[in-house]
Amino acid sequence: MDRPELSVIVPTRTRSAVLRRCLKALLGQEPESLAYEVIVVDDGSTDDTCGAVHEAATGTDRAILYVRQETRGPAAARNRGLEYARGRVVLFTGDDIIASERMLSTHMSTHRSMPDENVAVLGHVTWAPEITVTPFMAWLESGGPQFKYWAIEDQEDVPYQHFYTSNISLNKDFLDRYGSFDEDFPFASYEDIELGRRLVQQGLRIVYRREAVGYHWHPTSLDEAIDRMRRVGASYVMYCRKTDDWPRVKRGGGLLRWRRMASRYRYGLSYRLGSALETKMVAGGVYQYLMRRAMEEGMKDVIQAGDPISAQP
Repeated sequence: MDRPELSVIVPTRTRSAVLRRCLKALLGQEPESLAYEVIVVDDGSTDDTCGAVHEAATGTDRAILYVRQETRGPAAARNRGLEYARGRVVLFTGDDIIASERMLSTHMSTHRSMPDENVAVLGHVTWAPEITVTPFMAWLESGGPQFKYWAIEDQEDVPYQHFYTSNISLNKDFLDRYGSFDEDFPFASYEDIELGRRLVQQGLRIVYRREAVGYHWHPTSLDEAIDRMRRVGASYVMYCRKTDDWPRVKRGGGLLRWRRMASRYRYGLSYRLGSALETKMVAGGVYQYLMRRAMEEGMKDVIQAGDPISAQP
């Protein structure tokens, strides 16, 4: 195969069932003339991830590459994929993102229309129509911390805080020149925003293309979201240590404010209410409080320990 125009990098770990769906969608993109490769980076899976990639590669003319590494986290996995990427443009997506038929072509048509610009194309992610979307999941997407597309004011100049590696592409030469993912981040949280911040400082412009749709195949419960927000809090402390925000966080400005508005009684009441009504409509403020409290706990644990955060199994 000649050099592809686009390299799609998919980090994964022990999620072979959803990875199969992801790869089926990626390998069935339209138009057929689109020249691209798919690079799957296995971050130490303990299931049949390798078999899933082999199955996907059987019977297709699309280029698909499987790379395995010991568990080092998603940032390291994406960097590993970059080492193998041959495309002029690289697109980062997740193993639980099911690409719409023209997701990749929409990314590429945008890049072709701006050939001389340092542009990142941010696609859209929404829940997969085949899964049951609970009221809690609907809140996560429409007003919660999932993907804050609703906060984008200018689609032609998007803040770096929206550098979401679930569905974003940019020129590989620009990325090679100015940075890669910081592998100190062990979780899938803030490692993408931290890179986006550095790249925007070097002149990157992010544009949002809602029609480049990826469908999120990841049913999420309240308990799972709370656990994730604790990891987000830990990652946020690391992010702040690497940026100008660290002095403020070290003094505890935001953390102390959250502590003042929170009590064990209120947390317990909110959790019981949120859990009981997870599948029913409930005031978003209850969920917002629980998410903020979980993030606070993650921040507090790292600050009090005074040690770098480490990857969880």
